[in-house]
Amino acid sequence: MPQNDHLLLSRLQALAYRPPLFLSHLGASHPRDELTSMKYEGVEEILSRSRDAPLWVGGMITAERKFSDKRQFIIQSVIGANWERIQYFKVSAQFDVRQHDWRRAPIGACEFQSVFERAAPILRSFDFEEMYGRNFAELFAGERMNFFNDNAPHLRYFSAACLPTSSSAPWLGQLRHFGTSVNDVADIMPYLPSMLALESFTAENITFEEVFRRAPPPQLTDLKLERICIEGYFINVCPPLLTGTYFRDGCSVILDMDCNYQIREARGHDYLWSALEGARSSICSSFDRFAKVHRFNVQIVKFELSKTLFFFGCRTHLLDNLGNPIEFRIRIENQCQPFSGRTHEVFRAIVDHCNSTLEPITSLVIDFPAQSYPSDWEGIRTYVSTYISFFSSVKHLTLTEATLHCVLAYSANNVAFPVLETLTMTAFDYPQPQSAEGPLLSVLQFLRDRSLLGTPIKDFIYHESKDLPDMKDLYGIAGLSVRGVAHGM
Repeated sequence: MPQNDHLLLSRLQALAYRPPLFLSHLGASHPRDELTSMKYEGVEEILSRSRDAPLWVGGMITAERKFSDKRQFIIQSVIGANWERIQYFKVSAQFDVRQHDWRRAPIGACEFQSVFERAAPILRSFDFEEMYGRNFAELFAGERMNFFNDNAPHLRYFSAACLPTSSSAPWLGQLRHFGTSVNDVADIMPYLPSMLALESFTAENITFEEVFRRAPPPQLTDLKLERICIEGYFINVCPPLLTGTYFRDGCSVILDMDCNYQIREARGHDYLWSALEGARSSICSSFDRFAKVHRFNVQIVKFELSKTLFFFGCRTHLLDNLGNPIEFRIRIENQCQPFSGRTHEVFRAIVDHCNSTLEPITSLVIDFPAQSYPSDWEGIRTYVSTYISFFSSVKHLTLTEATLHCVLAYSANNVAFPVLETLTMTAFDYPQPQSAEGPLLSVLQFLRDRSLLGTPIKDFIYHESKDLPDMKDLYGIAGLSVRGVAHGM
């Protein structure tokens, strides 16, 4: 049998008990470079030593044919043979898309179905995903999986957006978190009022904009969700999900959209603009409900705009009952034509509305990676200035050097961030012209301009890295405190 270490099981531990904080930690995806591989002997030794203790199984399983023997060993001899003693389960099934047609050979649907449809007497957390975000629902020809044979008395966390879930499963009523595909949402939402313990709801793999035209979601009043997350490809589904009354004021709202599919399959950029315009009202309305409770609790606002990404979010210093930060964020990827007027009229309107609804923003992370647009640099500088003007109360600003150039361009005719006290640089990433002042040219210019205006910066913080420029010129500026910190926001 092959002993390849690329594979399969990243973590397999015998656990007697894990507190809720640990469960919350497992909710994040594990980066591929953190996964550890295990050989047959190691897996068998852990299973032998753990005896009948509860198990946590987590990691990635590949579908490459050369690893098929080990894959079957993990699925049958590890997961299948020990299913009744698994307490925490978090697995990503991966395809080699260059070699396989996922519709014909989908590990994660067919190979796991017989296991997932067995009773799970001690299972507390179940998290299963397809690594590329595909949905296997079409393989079941309209049928639903009978997860856990309707027997999972301790289950509290369930996420399986790639598989069709039955709306009549008796364990739904005991869940604190429920994650499903948007293709199941229209069928499941009428049953949400019976899920009285539910605190967090995620709709993933959004691919069909027609789903709510066929069956509009009901107006629900009994739920008090603390977190709603919508992830997928069609922003059109946001209004029907966000205009319902099934989440409470102050609920965290996360919108994560990749518009590439929508642009490619649904009539192009004009259609995307129309969809964004249609979603604007519901996004702003849901933000109003968030700000109604948390306007004084917002700790930091982050705004990012690049060639393919629009991001706006704010985070409080509070945690919900599942250990997640209470936040509101919008992430739209692959929106293309990032500086087209009509698309960003919508974006600017959303940012302006959110900013004006909150108490004055004093801490801002902002990123316009200007080096991505060498052919239209002048236009970019003019464009981003409309965003900078929204945040006149910022005292603590975090950005990259490329973004600082946008601020400098705006400052030629205006005072950017007039009450700014602390400037944090996360990267020195802008190609500099030859200068005696070297790579700190833009930073020194900004600091001098502020001093001349009578609004000097008090603190300069930089993220330490191996490519860091010499900071000696900064340390010589009177009244400026300079210090480095470990890399990270």
